[in-house]
Amino acid sequence: IRALQVDQMRGYFREQYRAGNILLTAAGQFDWQELQELAQCYCGDCQPGQPDRPQVIRSSQRTAHSLIREELNQQHCMELAPAPPGESPLRAAAELAAFILGDEQAGRLYWELVDTGAAESADVGYHEFAGAGVWSTYLCCPPEEIAENLAIVHAECERFSSTGPTVEEVARARTKLASRIVLSSERPMGRLTMLAGNWMLGHGYRTVEA
Repeated sequence: IRALQVDQMRGYFREQYRAGNILLTAAGQFDWQELQELAQCYCGDCQPGQPDRPQVIRSSQRTAHSLIREELNQQHCMELAPAPPGESPLRAAAELAAFILGDEQAGRLYWELVDTGAAESADVGYHEFAGAGVWSTYLCCPPEEIAENLAIVHAECERFSSTGPTVEEVARARTKLASRIVLSSERPMGRLTMLAGNWMLGHGYRTVEA
C-alpha cells in the first residue's frame, strides 16, 4: 500500500470506472422513466469505453501453509481446490454437490463429524467467480484429532466422487437451496445481487421460479 503512487490509483480509476464496466440493476415496483433519469443524473458523466479484463487461467499447485496461534485451543484446517467457474453450466450442480456433501447443518460431513462430536465444524462450500471457481473444505477440531478427521473428510469426498448423491439427497438439496433463493430474494440486496451476478456471468435474466 505504501508503495502505491497517487498517479497509479488515478490511472486505475480512469481505466476501470467507465460506462462499459458499470451494471445498473433494479428490481421491484419502479418507474422505468424515472430510473433512466436517475441513471443519467448520477452516471451520465462516466467516461465511455470497456476496460480490458483478461481472464488468466492458472494451473493449481499442491501447497500447504500453516499459521500458529498459541492462544487457540482448536485447529482450523481449510483445503481449496479448483471448481467450475461462474460461467459454467455445471455451477448449479456444483452448488448442489457442495450442499449435499458439506452443508453445515445437514451435509454428509456434518453427520459424520459434527453430529458425532468428533469435530466442532465441518463443511464444504462452492464459490463461483468470473473465469474461476473454488471448492473450500473447512474443518475445526482438537489438534490431536485433525489427522483422523481429515482422513474421514477425504474418504467422504472420494465416496461422493465415485458413487455420487442419492435421489433423496438431490431432492432435499434442491428444496433447501430453492428456499434460500426465495428468502434472499425478499431482501432488495439479495435480489439485486443475483440479478446482476447472473447477467454478468452470461446467464441472462432468470426469475426466482427458474
